[in-house]
Amino acid sequence: MLDDLIRSLPRGLFAAIAIGLGIGLILLLNPMHTPCMSQNNLLVEDLSPLFFTKPNPKLQNRKPPSLYTKYRETCIKGTSQGACLRWFEALNRLDKALVNSPSECVGEALELKEISDAVKEAIEMMVRLAWGAKAPATHYEKNNWLDSFHLDTFCNFKTWYTNAKGKEAWEGLREDLLAQLPGSDGLTREQIWQRSILSTSCRAIQR
Repeated sequence: MLDDLIRSLPRGLFAAIAIGLGIGLILLLNPMHTPCMSQNNLLVEDLSPLFFTKPNPKLQNRKPPSLYTKYRETCIKGTSQGACLRWFEALNRLDKALVNSPSECVGEALELKEISDAVKEAIEMMVRLAWGAKAPATHYEKNNWLDSFHLDTFCNFKTWYTNAKGKEAWEGLREDLLAQLPGSDGLTREQIWQRSILSTSCRAIQR
């Protein structure tokens, strides 16, 4: 039946359809290279090997840990300004790279796994670093050893996460973090909120 239909088509029309299907297949298998693809390639190059690494043939083509991952692990072990210095410097480097990217390409950049993971990890870790092993005694102590530089970084990454995932996703992450903070048993949600850097006014910091 299909053969009969094909034979009934004028040769010119059949050729046009065949060419159209061929072009469509080529575009499907090889998407057009957009300006943002080029921009993000430059971003990856600029942030390598800090955030991005290439497969290593000596490691069965597995990707070695990035410098960011190493700095993050050092911060987790030390939980102090000195131990976390390079980790925060890496986050600041990522923040500046995103700020300097064309606004129309930032959305695609935030979808890159290495960047998406780093943005979320940064928020989670900063909330926990400020909170500590137990609840701060009062809201006056909620920053722990984090200073204005660290809080500015926190606010910037909160903005990147919200831009990438949306307001509802941010609110979901915020509530998950509030529920997981250690030593918060017996505190109300409002008390946890007030003693966490999640209640930090980013407008006041970034103005």
